[in-house]
Amino acid sequence: MAQEEHPLEVRDHAGSRWEQIVAALRRDIREGIYAPGIRLPREHDFCDRFGVSRFTVRRALESLEREGLVRIEPKRGAFVTDQILSYRLGNRTRYSENIRRSGFSPGQIVLGSRTDIADPVVREALDLPLGSEVLVIEGLGEADGIPISYGYNIYPLPRFNGFDEIARQNKSYTLALAHFGIEDYRRLTTGVIARPPTVEETRRLKISRFVPILETQAVDVDAEGRPIKFGLSAFRSDRMRLVVE
Repeated sequence: MAQEEHPLEVRDHAGSRWEQIVAALRRDIREGIYAPGIRLPREHDFCDRFGVSRFTVRRALESLEREGLVRIEPKRGAFVTDQILSYRLGNRTRYSENIRRSGFSPGQIVLGSRTDIADPVVREALDLPLGSEVLVIEGLGEADGIPISYGYNIYPLPRFNGFDEIARQNKSYTLALAHFGIEDYRRLTTGVIARPPTVEETRRLKISRFVPILETQAVDVDAEGRPIKFGLSAFRSDRMRLVVE
C-alpha cells in the first residue's frame, strides 16, 4: 500500500511548494518582520504555518541561506543574516580599526601557538632561508562577540620569540608588535580567493557548509621593508565585505 502524502506535499515534488515558502520568508525578511540577527521560528512552527513537512521547510531555509538572507547554525536554528561589515584592504590594514569603523567592538583571541619549520609558501612570503623556524599563531577575530574570521598569523623566529604571549596579554597584534619595537607597519600584498569552508572553519566561525569563505593571504612589512608577518585568514562571506583600497 502506497504511503499517504500530505495534500500540499504533492506540489512539493514539482518544486513549487518550497519555492512559495522561500518567496514568503524572503518577503518577511525584506519587510522587517524578521529583523537582522534574529532567530527564525522553529522548523515545526513553519510546518504548521505552511502545512508542509520539515523536509520542505528545511529545503526552503537552505535556499535562503544560499541567497545570503539567513544563516543556519547547527543545534541553534536559522538566523536572519546580520549587518554586513566592510573590511578595508589597503597598505595600512588594521583589524581593530576596520571593525570599529563599521560600528562594532573588535575582539582578537589567540587560540593556540606553535613553533614550526617554514614551508615553501611561508619562506617565500617572509623571505626566509631553507630550514627557518617560524611562530604560528592560531586566532579568532570577533565583532561584537560574533566570530567573523579564523586563521593563522606566522612570524619569523628568533625575531619574534614570545610574541604569542604578548599578543594574548594585549589582545591585539598591533600592540604586540609595538612591544617588539615596531610602531608602524604596512601591508605589502593581499591575495583573496573564495572557497567552501573546511570542517574546522564551520566549527570555529559557527557557520554551515553552505556559507563560502573569503580567504586572504597577506604579507606585512616593517618600516624598513622587511617582512614581519604572513597571514592566512578565513572570513565569513555572510558577514564581511572586503573593500580593496
